[in-house]
Amino acid sequence: VSLARPLFYGLAGPVAGYLAVRLGDRRAAMGGGIAVALSCLALAVIGPGTSDAYIFGALALAGAGFGGMFPPITAAVTKSVAEKDLGVAGAASSMMVQIGMVVGIQLHQTVQESRETATGLLDSYHQAFLVGAGVAVVALLVVSQMRDVMPELMAGSTRSRMISAAAEAQSQRPIPALDSDMIISRTSAPMNGH
Repeated sequence: VSLARPLFYGLAGPVAGYLAVRLGDRRAAMGGGIAVALSCLALAVIGPGTSDAYIFGALALAGAGFGGMFPPITAAVTKSVAEKDLGVAGAASSMMVQIGMVVGIQLHQTVQESRETATGLLDSYHQAFLVGAGVAVVALLVVSQMRDVMPELMAGSTRSRMISAAAEAQSQRPIPALDSDMIISRTSAPMNGH
């Protein structure tokens, strides 16, 4: 079940690159963000009786969402700077992805652990995923302001090759964690009176 997220993360990257060229970086990234928000909402309602197929689907949606967001955002960053600054822009983009993953994991864990005593284990996870969905909506609002650079202006340029390389590098990035292994193992345990 927990392989759903990395599997769909890897599959989504090339599709997102294609969609970014066809639809623009902003729309492609927003599609990924919507998938992440929906996956958080889906994970916010799991319980002891939730089927493995449902959890697989929710984690697959999360993986596809993250995998769908990163290539268009990376492409937008690299298309927004001069060629001489591509290395710095790529490094800054990668650093922000890493910081975002760490902050996201810690936010999820902080909400879950701080609410567990008051609401019980299951509800604490529900609340953490609802916060995650809220963060994804905020990210969607930010991404909706992203400027698209016309793909036809990029065709054949060195920058175009760099963007293609950035999309390929997507498969080399670590997979953002939603702490799925902990969710699966802890939700099958008895729930403090729930």
